[in-house]
Amino acid sequence: MEQDISLPIISLGTDGAIAGFNNKIYKITGPSIVPINTVGSGDSFIAGIAAGLYRNYSIINTLKLGADCGTANAMKEENGFIDPKTVNAFFNDIHVTPFTL
Repeated sequence: MEQDISLPIISLGTDGAIAGFNNKIYKITGPSIVPINTVGSGDSFIAGIAAGLYRNYSIINTLKLGADCGTANAMKEENGFIDPKTVNAFFNDIHVTPFTL
């Protein structure tokens, strides 16, 4: 049985991420930060993606929310902790650039 992945994402660590959706590739880059603890940042990124999809955000805003959550997690000592105030602080600093296949 064949199953498609509708939103594959590849983490590039501090260099952002690459995502594919509806025959487009997106490069996601975040703000330059000094991370405190990156444990759980990938999970936080995916949680932000899930929240954006659940809320029917555009793909650009979904990817930005994911990057926001991953960045917000890296700014805290706790693992997998996201302060909504911190997420909102980074939203406009996340850049998503689409490329057509």
